[in-house]
Amino acid sequence: MLEAGGVGLGLVLPDRVFPDNGRAFVRFRFMRRQSEPTLRSMNDNRLGGAALIVASLSSLLVMLHHPTGHDLLSPGGQAAAVHRNVVVHGMALAAVPLMLLGTLALTQRLRAPNRLAVMAFVTYAFASAAVTCAAVMSGLVAPRAVGAILESGEGPNGAWHMMLRYTAWLNRGFAQVFVVASAVAILLWALAILRGRGLALWAGWLGIVVCLLVLAVAFSGHMWDSIHVFGLVVLAEAVWFVAVGVLLWAAAPAATT
Repeated sequence: MLEAGGVGLGLVLPDRVFPDNGRAFVRFRFMRRQSEPTLRSMNDNRLGGAALIVASLSSLLVMLHHPTGHDLLSPGGQAAAVHRNVVVHGMALAAVPLMLLGTLALTQRLRAPNRLAVMAFVTYAFASAAVTCAAVMSGLVAPRAVGAILESGEGPNGAWHMMLRYTAWLNRGFAQVFVVASAVAILLWALAILRGRGLALWAGWLGIVVCLLVLAVAFSGHMWDSIHVFGLVVLAEAVWFVAVGVLLWAAAPAATT
């Protein structure tokens, strides 16, 4: 209500003419600018941590139920072994993109000008391509060779047996690349943790230990003596990724730069 010379003009200006008079105007705009990145960062951390945990546990299940070459060629149980082989390698293939999503969230968490985390992610993406090829060879190509061997009834020196051996060699070659590249990626993430303190420092030291252990096994010449040796490599890396996944899930949002 405005007055002129003691006479009320009866003019009432609504709040929308001067929007900053609204009680929530300043507070709303401030909260929107500050809270949305924070909530988005928390969501990325939790989703990434969950992806790392689920993918790592899936890799352990794959190794627990992974059939051996003897199982695939054993009379009587061959059909069940081939089916199990396809299922477990299908799980392994499904875990690859899930693990990449988790490591992407980890990389965003550890981002820094030194780009250690980015180098780790690129290295792990290269490792993921290799392990994808290994899973395809072992889970999709090898069962067909086994089926051809059983149908033809050929001896151990036949063409299909040679094809199966060649498939196994390819599988081991791709797996070797994965083991070394993934260990190097873990080392780079561990160094990023120790330098940037984006996560608990013990995770960085644990990553260094896991990297050295995996590389020692990879270059010892005994990794293919038994499927259990390769399983220990998978277990060591899974322990680190699960630990980092838990830390990532519980982490507070990183400061924006």
